[in-house]
Amino acid sequence: AAESPRIFWYMPQISLEDAPSPVIEFRLLDANKKEIYTTKYQLAKTTQSIVGSPGLMSLNVSNIYPLKANQEYRWDLTLMCDANSPDRSQDTFVEGAIKRVEASPELTLRLQRATPLERVGIYAREQLWYDTLATLVELRRDRPNDALLADAWTKLFDSVNLSAISREPLFQGVRSLTTNN
Repeated sequence: AAESPRIFWYMPQISLEDAPSPVIEFRLLDANKKEIYTTKYQLAKTTQSIVGSPGLMSLNVSNIYPLKANQEYRWDLTLMCDANSPDRSQDTFVEGAIKRVEASPELTLRLQRATPLERVGIYAREQLWYDTLATLVELRRDRPNDALLADAWTKLFDSVNLSAISREPLFQGVRSLTTNN
């Protein structure tokens, strides 16, 4: 429902041996597969020869391109293991689709009256997955020891067959990538 959704993905821990010059490339495409936006981000390296820590990463589309209602978009994200090399054979990528929907006046009213935790349930029932996850991530960040939130977190990831990821302390690794655009 958000004009400027947050896109999330899981980033595993990788070694500098596997990714000597790691860069993430994000692309947003319209329904005709026309590239609307692309950007690249270098990943931080540690002294232990490891690139970052595993965890959930996110990118706020508001910094990129406000989504138009009732239009479908595709996005892809590529981990370039060695951005300095022309060989892309070791790169990995994920992709997704997103369609912004306009919330009905009834839904808008229910969301306004709901607590943040109730909003998670409303978004999930309405199948507004990006909004569901974004709200739940914020709640878990604010209340990391809340058992109700931990249960909602596990159920959400289990519902999309990502049980293994749900058991990791992802909320501690949430990092936002932003642009100056």
